[in-house]
Amino acid sequence: MHPEFLPGRRGRLHAVHYAPAAGVAPRGGVLCLPPFAEEMNKSRRMLALAARRLAAAGWGVLLVDAYGSGDSEGEFVEARWDDWLDDYAACADLLRTRHPGQLVLWGVRTGALL
Repeated sequence: MHPEFLPGRRGRLHAVHYAPAAGVAPRGGVLCLPPFAEEMNKSRRMLALAARRLAAAGWGVLLVDAYGSGDSEGEFVEARWDDWLDDYAACADLLRTRHPGQLVLWGVRTGALL
């Protein structure tokens, strides 16, 4: 598990990267588009547990807080849907660079709408 800040369209995005386990054949990357607000607070632990299991199976996983939410920069009132789409597209590109192979989008609740 490696927490980091990634560049976003309007500010830095807080992300947690889970690298594939050593000794396991790499399979690709999984980008988690998380739920929003209180739903994210309630599900953060389960998402982290699932990300660890995916990493153990050879996936690189990236959990990213959208701009204006979680530990990312910005305030919710500044957040825009189009910004979130652009930010997650850039995160997908980064994940493809780090973990060549299949890219999986893992949308949870509001993240699935994105």
